Formats: sequence, C-alpha cells, structure tokens
Amino acid sequence: MRLSGKRTPIHILKHLFLLTRKAGTFTVIAGMPLCLAFFTLAAVLSSCSNDEETDLSGVKAEMCLLETDLMAKVKSAVTDADEQLPFSSPVKVKWAEKADSSYRAMLYYRMEGGKALPLSAKQVLVLLPRTKEELKKVLDAKDPVTFVSGWMAKNGTFLNLTIDIKTGTKEGSENSHSVALLEDTVCVSPTGKNFHYRLLHSRNGVPEYYTVRTYFSIPASQISSGDTISLDIPGYDGLMRKMYFK
Repeated sequence: MRLSGKRTPIHILKHLFLLTRKAGTFTVIAGMPLCLAFFTLAAVLSSCSNDEETDLSGVKAEMCLLETDLMAKVKSAVTDADEQLPFSSPVKVKWAEKADSSYRAMLYYRMEGGKALPLSAKQVLVLLPRTKEELKKVLDAKDPVTFVSGWMAKNGTFLNLTIDIKTGTKEGSENSHSVALLEDTVCVSPTGKNFHYRLLHSRNGVPEYYTVRTYFSIPASQISSGDTISLDIPGYDGLMRKMYFK
C-alpha cells in the first residue's frame, strides 16, 4: 500500500507550509519560514486506498501522529488519547519522507491480531497562532468556510478542526486559497487564561464549484488546564465563535 501526497512533517512545527493545487488535492510543496505565517491552498485531501472497494466493517478513524522508521516508512501511530498503534507492517507514505520522525494525520485503520492495518491517511495541517504584526497584510481575509466540528485532543496536545472549503479551478488561473490563524488577544482572569484566535481565509478568486473536507490542528500543549480557547471562524451566515476548554 502506498499513501499518496507530499510532506507535512510535524517536526517542523516552527514552520508553516506552502500548498498548491495538484490533481484535485492539497499538496504540500515546501516548509516555509515563519515570516510567511500563511498557508496558500486550493484543496486539502491527501489520502489513499486500494483501487478495489474497501470493506468498512471495523474501520476506525483517529487523529494521530504517524511515526516513521529508519527507512522512512510509517511503522506506527500514536493517537490523541496516547494509544500506541503498531502497524502490521510498515507502509510508505510519500508526504512522510523523513526517517525517524512524526507526522500529523487523520488515520483510517482496522485492528487485526492486535496490530493496526492502515487503510487511508489524510494530511492534517498544523496552524500556528500568529500576531497581528506578522499577519498585518492579511487581517481582512474573511472569506467564508463551513465549520463541521472541533474538539480538544484527549491528551491536550492539539485543538482539532474539521472544516469544509468550497473550491474549484479556473482556466488560466493558478490562484489558491489562503488560511492562517491570528492570535488576537490573551485575557487573564482568576480562573485562567482565554486565548482568542481568529481564522483568516481568502479564496483569492478561486471559484466555489465543489466542497473539500479539510483537517487542521492548533497546538495546545502550551495552554494550561483550566484555560480556554475562543475561535472566530468566518461562515456563510457571518462570523461564528467556538469555545473550547483545556
């Protein structure tokens, strides 16, 4: 089995990623310096499965960290509940190119004989909070998206988001969507801190022909128990605010 896509290593959390459209998927082209602090994208869907129909009985889906071995093959995963999932055999994932590293992903798998049989893996993009100064040129990016779900990882390492983005292609145009995370304010109260984030999104002229489901993770290890995250998301019915508790 080969899981297709390109590199989104979690070990370069100190970087953001530049993405572009290729064959109807979001494809990471390169890790970019912090000063960019902005994703450009057109669709995020990096997955694979067998060409034949897959039996979905017993299939589980987990946000996780994929772990590569010394041959840069994915040997196991660690879920957001800190559950270790050794694979029945290592698999090659094109976007997990670095040996002995961890990569953020949504993993679909089935347990067989006490080990995980991987069926599909989708890249999860890590959004790092950025200041107004870093994002001053894109603060007005408010094109709508469709919020699907959000949840705090059981081990508290990430706030995970599922978001649908309408996208498409336009002849003669290579424009792509852009998204970033603004850290608006941090308020301190007797009960803890509130981190106020704002999702910035620009279609950059890309048409809205179809919908692509995307997964994002926001690092939360630096947030203490009792703290909260308020996240503003631009929707088709206006700005929505979601609250999450650590």
